[in-house]
Amino acid sequence: MKNIQNLLFLSIGLFVLSSCEALFLEEDTADDPQAIFDQVWRTVDEKYVYFDYKGIDWVAVRNKYQPRIKAGMSDDSLYNVLADMLFELKDGHVNLSTPNNRSRNWKWFTGFPSNYNREFVGRQYLNLDQMEITGGIPHNWIGNVGYLSYASFSEPIGSDAIDYIMTRYQSGKGLIIDIRNNGGGDINNAVTLLSRLIDKRTLVGKSYQKAGKAHNDFTEPHDWYIDPKGVRYTKPVIILTNRACYSAATFFPALASQLPNVRLVGDRTGGGGGAPTNDNLPNGWSYRFTTNFTVLVDGFNFEYGIDPDVKVSTGPADELLKKDQIIEKAIQLLQ
Repeated sequence: MKNIQNLLFLSIGLFVLSSCEALFLEEDTADDPQAIFDQVWRTVDEKYVYFDYKGIDWVAVRNKYQPRIKAGMSDDSLYNVLADMLFELKDGHVNLSTPNNRSRNWKWFTGFPSNYNREFVGRQYLNLDQMEITGGIPHNWIGNVGYLSYASFSEPIGSDAIDYIMTRYQSGKGLIIDIRNNGGGDINNAVTLLSRLIDKRTLVGKSYQKAGKAHNDFTEPHDWYIDPKGVRYTKPVIILTNRACYSAATFFPALASQLPNVRLVGDRTGGGGGAPTNDNLPNGWSYRFTTNFTVLVDGFNFEYGIDPDVKVSTGPADELLKKDQIIEKAIQLLQ
């Protein structure tokens, strides 16, 4: 009995010792800028998907930023080093988050023409006094063409709402779906809308996940099909885009471009052809980076966006003439 008690006390002691060691190790790591730097670099190295596609030498990036890591450096200094290193990925889905800040890369739309004025479009085309808002989606007739504006795929639209909209414009010459300045959101909302634009199951793309630590280790492609649902609209559809369309708002026009009744008009989208994963750091910070990506059926990678079928610009000078030239071109194409 005494031996059993001794073994029990020994086991408890080892457990407490191990727990304390783990606690001290975690505390040491949380205060160690080098350990945090190493974790971010190594995890991204093993799991990020676009190194080869973007021609990024991640070892060279490490060597560039490693000298800026110093023992006892401030949190602000460490944040700046990690944010600058992650910025090298040229990816709007990559962020470093602290309780007080979040790094970001907005180069995908800054420095480019806006090609959109929501207030002007609302006044000049939607007819604010008469437009309908269904499921949060403003829509109306523009002559013999239906028009709807989807401002963010973060906002869900129910099946009944989208079916109502699709039904309302069945008698028109076509439908304009304006997603300009849509920064993305839930890809499932984009798929819900896509499912109304087809009448049969359609292959629109292929998705890949990381499968190993090497930069080019990926799973076999997963075929991405869209199935028709609800009230379908199979007349001509034009999707309006600009550089501020990102993530799900690049997925939507890219996948829709595979449909025979859809054309894209406006400017190239901002990109964001993958999906991010979050990881936590021992100091309480977190970061995210892209761990899978999708290409179109022909293999086209839309991480850097997708070009319109018809490129059109619009701006303040056109507004003086009471015109949004992108909408005007869409209306013309649908006649």
